[in-house]
Amino acid sequence: MKPSADRAHSPHSLSDRLNSLRVQAVLWLLLPFALLLLIILAVTTLAYQQVVNSLIIARDREIAVVAAERISEKLQNYADILTVLGNDPGLRADDEARRLAVLRGASEQLAPFDGGVFILDASGQLVASLAPAGVKQAPVNLEPYFRSVRTLQVPAFSDILDQPDQADSVLAVLAPIGGSTGDVVGALVGVFQLKNQQLGGDIQRLRIGERGLAYLVDRQGRAIYHPDASLLGQDLRSEAVVQRVLQGDHNALVATAGDEQVVYGYASVAASGWGLITRESFATLTAPVRPYLGTALLVLGLGLLLGLFWLALGAQRITEPINRLAAQAVRLAAGAEVTHVDGGAIRELQTLAQAFDDMAQQVAGSRAAQRSYVAALTRTQEDERRRIARELHDGTVQALVAIGRRLEYLEGSAQNPELVGQLAALRQEVGAAAAEVRRFSHELRPLVLEDLGLTPALRYLANQLHEQHGIQVTLTVRGALRGLTGDQELALFRIFQETLTNVAKHAQATGASALLESDAEGVLLQVSDNGRGFTQALSTDDFARRGHFGLIGIQERAQRLGGRLEIESQPGQGATVRVWLPV
Repeated sequence: MKPSADRAHSPHSLSDRLNSLRVQAVLWLLLPFALLLLIILAVTTLAYQQVVNSLIIARDREIAVVAAERISEKLQNYADILTVLGNDPGLRADDEARRLAVLRGASEQLAPFDGGVFILDASGQLVASLAPAGVKQAPVNLEPYFRSVRTLQVPAFSDILDQPDQADSVLAVLAPIGGSTGDVVGALVGVFQLKNQQLGGDIQRLRIGERGLAYLVDRQGRAIYHPDASLLGQDLRSEAVVQRVLQGDHNALVATAGDEQVVYGYASVAASGWGLITRESFATLTAPVRPYLGTALLVLGLGLLLGLFWLALGAQRITEPINRLAAQAVRLAAGAEVTHVDGGAIRELQTLAQAFDDMAQQVAGSRAAQRSYVAALTRTQEDERRRIARELHDGTVQALVAIGRRLEYLEGSAQNPELVGQLAALRQEVGAAAAEVRRFSHELRPLVLEDLGLTPALRYLANQLHEQHGIQVTLTVRGALRGLTGDQELALFRIFQETLTNVAKHAQATGASALLESDAEGVLLQVSDNGRGFTQALSTDDFARRGHFGLIGIQERAQRLGGRLEIESQPGQGATVRVWLPV
């Protein structure tokens, strides 16, 4: 009978085991969890190469951009040396000895130009030189760069110049020699010998990974510097990366060189228009992450163990949606923005969470839409300002300058004294119009902010208010302005500009004071005037009804960057505007 009893009990025991909580937890929780981990592992493995490629490309692109900026700064320093020296009155003298004396006096600053320094007159002819032995004339083929210096009145960098009577090719930096009336009366030319690698020293000091290298090409694709000296001066346009950098692009790419994959980063050198290229071995870069698959398997095993642990604490998860809902309710009551609340797997909690989300969306929807609209409008306005400023500068101003030069030529050619006087007066009016258009262009596009930084830009606005409206503005700066993004600096610039505009148009003030204060948490901009003041509005709608659209713009700019606006004013007691932005 015993065998029969055992057979009768066996199916029942197996069924009990399958219906037990432990087995059901494994079947319904751990098995799907393990399957999910396997799927994640498979997808991650497939995406691994693409992700690594993207990260490496982003890294090398940034390396190339930063390196190009460093080279550009160094080249600009060379150009600045010549520009400063070009303003020396001694270079305009007709006495060659005096010109040479000026060059010899600056020999220490001119030491980097190992190919010599040459002075060209207004027609491009050599009039003086300070050159090493064996070099008796200026480099040939300088004409297009000399014309650029005369026309634009800014320094120019040449491409590689082959010299018929010299074994070594050269590079030239040309800077204008200013006349007493502001015109260009010649050019100062600094020359680098290509094989001496004067420029290459700056690139050699760049660290491109463990075994990476960098090289520099001119605008014709010829190698200015290369670790392989045999490639100096060679045309490298057959390389795809050289073709891309010559188009002014900055990026990175993975390519095959010989029997290995390499990563090229490339960027344009802003000062000269040349191209900087970096190269690293792809295998070297990916070596630290190759153990990824083994680590992923280990993570999978740990995940299964953690699944068993979380199974025991499953009941606790019921309260998590409730806690999240309570926390978001507190934020909503305080006026802060709230996020979506996950109701979990319980139907009643899902319904409650959905009702809360609907309520929060109704409260925040209108305000979010308004902010998005204002942000888009602000960006569009800034883009339009830049476009108009660019068109004024590149079109109208250049046309007025050309007209002025034409009038100057006609003035010098005219024989009738009365006509000469009229042409001179007309030329002055055209010059004044060009200056006014240039000033308006600068107001539309804050070049002073881009070139000098926030503090000088604010002082510039304060000086403008004093010059145009006679209102004295005292600006005080406290703390070091660190950590501000470009958007934050532009926002503070526009807020200060709008505030000063309101002071000039509406406040009837005779003076104002401004404070720019920065600490570890944020930056405060405060402007106070002694004008007539106004009755404070309670909300943005009140601002709109009263026509204070400038204050609405200030408020939206501040809120868009996570800041806040405070206004204090009473009729007859002036007004104070405070804007705080977080760092």
